Amino acid sequence: MDICILNYNGSNDTLKCLESIFLYEQNLDYRILIYDNNSREDQKQILLNGLEKGPFNYRAIYVGDQKPYEVDHSLSAEVTVFFGDTNLGFARGNNWLLEYGLRGNVDYFILLNNDTELIEQSITKLLNAVETCKSQCDYASTDIHYYAEPSRSWNAGGSIFFGTRHYYVNRDVELFLARKDTFPKVDYITGCFLLLPRETILKMGLLSETFFFGEEDYEFALRAKSKGMTGRVLMNTHILHKVGASVGRGNKEADLSRSFLHRLNRFVDMKHYYSKTRWHFWRYASCIYFSRELFRVYGLSFAEVRAYLQNLMLASNILEGVGKGIFILLSGKPKEIYITPFSADFIWQLQQSDEAQ
Repeated sequence: MDICILNYNGSNDTLKCLESIFLYEQNLDYRILIYDNNSREDQKQILLNGLEKGPFNYRAIYVGDQKPYEVDHSLSAEVTVFFGDTNLGFARGNNWLLEYGLRGNVDYFILLNNDTELIEQSITKLLNAVETCKSQCDYASTDIHYYAEPSRSWNAGGSIFFGTRHYYVNRDVELFLARKDTFPKVDYITGCFLLLPRETILKMGLLSETFFFGEEDYEFALRAKSKGMTGRVLMNTHILHKVGASVGRGNKEADLSRSFLHRLNRFVDMKHYYSKTRWHFWRYASCIYFSRELFRVYGLSFAEVRAYLQNLMLASNILEGVGKGIFILLSGKPKEIYITPFSADFIWQLQQSDEAQ
């Protein structure tokens, strides 16, 4: 088994994650592959110092812009850190590690956020559940709880419907367990903790690189459903997740930026799965739904809400993906960017960024 972890300026979290794996999964046959998405130099040093001091048999490789097949596969270590010279984002970073691992004789891959921690043998329990499952199981996870509230479920898989998703949380988990359905079928599993058998990757392909950050797991769920693949979540064990640590949390202005990118990701994603007519109808229905939140949560005026939604519709019309260039162009900008109509120059920048990705 390969456990794939991305690090981007979160080395202390990454080291805590590694320590929890070593503590609770001592009987599991695995190796850990870490791709560093061009973190700051001080963060790289923190990671190396922690690996040097810890009980880790590790190696560090500076891969620059090399492809996985260009990197030496002959050396072995419990932990291998690959230092890249650019931020590949979530999907491309994980795909890099998956492609590297697929060259070996690995049967299972785990995608694991660096801001998670184990509190028991959850990976072993999940692997056993997958291998002994008498029904179809093509990908899987466990319940995931808030690190800050260990008794509260954040995500135990979920359902997808009409471009939305519903997370299963405590009450849902309790219902599954009451029915003695400890490993139920689900539509959606977060990329925070995802077990992928080798055969599933070969059938499904890698994560979609249409999006730089966010939406990859939802697109994976849509693709899996279209191919008749089945996901399951083990409800009687859980890991902890420092929700939001990889992106941080800020004020309403920062939240407005994140909400615009999230909705743009979803609009572009559904563009590739719905017919043109259905997609247009769904977008208009979604905008009506979004407008309530924009009024109530963000306190926007009617004109500001109209501009926000017009910008969202326009951007999703002209874009085929939300890659790194577009993410940088739209991420963390002042509130005025989203609530005033995009200028012709800004639209041109979006189009150029889309063509360049």
